[in-house]
Amino acid sequence: MIVTDMEVYRYGQETIPRIADATVTIGIFDGVHLGHHHLLNEVLKGPHPTVVTFDPHPRHVLTKGLQRLKILTPVEEKLRKLAELGIERTIIIPFNRDVADLNAESFLRDILVNSVGMATLVVGFNHSFGRNREGNIDFMRAHEKVYGYKLIVMEAHEQDALAVSSTRIRSSLETGKLDDATRFLGDNYRTKAKVVSGEGRGRDLGYPTANLEFFDCDQLQPAEGVYAVRVRLDNQSWLNGVASIGRKETFGDYYDVTVEVHIFDQKLDLYDQVVWVEWIEFLREQKAFGSVEDLIDQMDEDSRRARMILKNLEGSTKT
Repeated sequence: MIVTDMEVYRYGQETIPRIADATVTIGIFDGVHLGHHHLLNEVLKGPHPTVVTFDPHPRHVLTKGLQRLKILTPVEEKLRKLAELGIERTIIIPFNRDVADLNAESFLRDILVNSVGMATLVVGFNHSFGRNREGNIDFMRAHEKVYGYKLIVMEAHEQDALAVSSTRIRSSLETGKLDDATRFLGDNYRTKAKVVSGEGRGRDLGYPTANLEFFDCDQLQPAEGVYAVRVRLDNQSWLNGVASIGRKETFGDYYDVTVEVHIFDQKLDLYDQVVWVEWIEFLREQKAFGSVEDLIDQMDEDSRRARMILKNLEGSTKT
């Protein structure tokens, strides 16, 4: 499998060409955020930059019965971001109980050295792998000469005096602090969704909307509120719009949280199609209105603000 110029292999399902002088890093890389960039930029300095990652997220296998972790980047989005950074190849390890039970030396020897090939191993200061996380930094240092690789340990990356982490970004998105999430990601948060049937109420209000269902149910949904967004269908150009995540409280009935997007100046039949949404700016919190007229006035204001914000992004060449 190839994503742009990046080769992608699934361990145990495809033959992985072994490259003995590869520069390798290991991790989940959820979000592929600025902290990850700090580490990946070091990997890119060496020959054959290679990422070894996992799918599904290990916590989805190891913590069943607890609240399921919401992820930032499903595997397709993760691969896109790694490819944009210039990673040459990514090896995806299908994570299951057997992988979780591998001891650190077996993981190091059988996967990293014998299957992937590795001359340099780049990891974060607190990284560990293998059963019970026994493959810590001391373990990796102790096995450098045994398996003939060089270990590079990277310190945490800070942004605005804050350590960047997937946990911090999740918290920012869940509390409506989209600016913080964007700053830590180094990019706009992006979700993939399928357009599903709705009630058609937006059309009656003069704002026809597409009701969205996230393509990956494990991907984190931003906080309830109204957002300036960009939307793309297939490989077409990005279109500007405004999105709402909420419960339609103005209409008096209880609704589950729904995600709706209105695309400006377009008449599109998107039902049953798949779209990408970039979450650009949080406009306001959800609230109930005293009348439909008040709601329409607010929608007019939301659209005006979103158009102004998104005008600055016109001409972007993002993929």
